Amino acid sequence: MRSLPQALAKSEMKVELIPSHCTIAGVEVTPKALAVTSNYTRLSAFTGKAPDPEWSYVDNQGHLHSYDESMGLPTLRQEFETEWLYCCELCGGDTETTTFYTCLKCEERIEPGLKIETFPSRNLITSRSAELTALCPYSLITNSAQIHHVEVILADSARLRCDMVLSEASFREGGKVLVTLLGSLDVTPDSDS
Repeated sequence: MRSLPQALAKSEMKVELIPSHCTIAGVEVTPKALAVTSNYTRLSAFTGKAPDPEWSYVDNQGHLHSYDESMGLPTLRQEFETEWLYCCELCGGDTETTTFYTCLKCEERIEPGLKIETFPSRNLITSRSAELTALCPYSLITNSAQIHHVEVILADSARLRCDMVLSEASFREGGKVLVTLLGSLDVTPDSDS
């Protein structure tokens, strides 16, 4: 009983944030707007095998095996066995690798306990980008192809740091320039619900 997650839909979500403080290349600027766009794929619910925290086993030599708090197997060694599978002359064959576990002390082959688990549907973020509009000194943007390190502090003290490239600029009074910078944000392996 196993199913794989299916990509149901790809979507985009744009959030307008309120910056309270901003620096571009270490120079303090006046932030006007910050938009963060997240692209994500909706994954369907699926079933699969997961470690069973209740599992324990005593091998033929009396060694106790079970999962630890982090769901690791401290008394077992993970091993791999590769087998050559010959199909026909046309495809030439292939290899299949099998994973198995053995006791660290007596090398008896052990099958760790697994349980069938249903994983809920979720949003998997595939990319994030940021667009910053700020009022800054003219000297900061003399080279439009330059990559600028940007740090933004939001009203809730959260920090956003990334490298951004100048997208557009328009001159304002007093030697200031209204700029729009674009950049990509790192996507962590964690997924958002």
